[in-house]
Amino acid sequence: MNAITFLRAETDAILRKNATAHGFVAGATHFRDVWARDALFACWGALRAGMYDEVRRTLQTLGQQVRNGQVPLRYGRQSMRCVFLGLPTAIGPVYHNDKTNHAALDPNSLFLITLDRVHTVHTRPRSI
Repeated sequence: MNAITFLRAETDAILRKNATAHGFVAGATHFRDVWARDALFACWGALRAGMYDEVRRTLQTLGQQVRNGQVPLRYGRQSMRCVFLGLPTAIGPVYHNDKTNHAALDPNSLFLITLDRVHTVHTRPRSI
C-alpha cells in the first residue's frame, strides 16, 4: 500500500468515526458537538471521499440554526463551562464564543464555501 492510499484510508476512517446524526463532530472523545469550523473543513474531505449524506447532515444541522443571518459557532451542548465541570446543559445552537461572548466570524464564510464545493461536485462533468 502506498502512502497516499494509506492516508486516504486513515482519513476516511477518522471522518466516519466523527460522523453523527447531526453532522461531523470536532472529536470523538471530548468535542462531541458540531463545531462549524471543524465540521465544515471535514466536509471538504468528505466530499472527496464521497460521503455526501454526512456532508448533507452537517449542512442541514448548521443551516437550520441560522439566526439573524449568523451560522452558529457550534451545535450541541450550550455551555462548555458546564461540560468541563461535568454538569448537565441544554442542547442547541451556540452563536457566541463562551470565553469572550463575541460572534464567530468564520462559520458563515465556511458555510458558503462548502455549499459552493457541494454544488461543484454535483455539477462537474463525470469522467468515463
